[in-house]
Amino acid sequence: GRINRQQFLTMMKSVRVPLYKAVKADIEQGLHRANEIGDLDANPISMVVEGGSPSALSEILEVARLEEPADGMTEEEFKQENYDRLELREKFFELAGLCKSVVACRCTPLQKALIVREMKLRTGSCVLAVGDGGNDEPMIKEADVGIGIIGEEGSAAAQAGDFAIGEFRFL
Repeated sequence: GRINRQQFLTMMKSVRVPLYKAVKADIEQGLHRANEIGDLDANPISMVVEGGSPSALSEILEVARLEEPADGMTEEEFKQENYDRLELREKFFELAGLCKSVVACRCTPLQKALIVREMKLRTGSCVLAVGDGGNDEPMIKEADVGIGIIGEEGSAAAQAGDFAIGEFRFL
């Protein structure tokens, strides 16, 4: 049968496999497929990422926060794991940079803001961020153009944005 997110996280911890390794093949396959498409202007692609903490995304984005080895890990293993995470982070943003849009689901406010900041730095493009809750404020403020949606989660996102709308469909 199917397992839920918490069961997956528990299983990954029990076998001591870092979460980022669970998505490495997905990112590499995404890059491969994007390169096969060729003309991404004529055939644009999008990317959906799921974050949170703990998550594979947090292990990729927040590499700099890892300051000491986990229990039972040697210094050499720690250095190699950090290198692997940094390498995967580069591939993640390479893939994201090929996409016309990146949708961030269940991400922390920090993760959303980091994605926006990195996309601005790496692509030099104008970055638009759309959000509907207080947890979207950092992302909206980090973007070149921020759109806040007034709705069930209040007006914090709308107050943080350059523009405010009443519903997603008004985009």
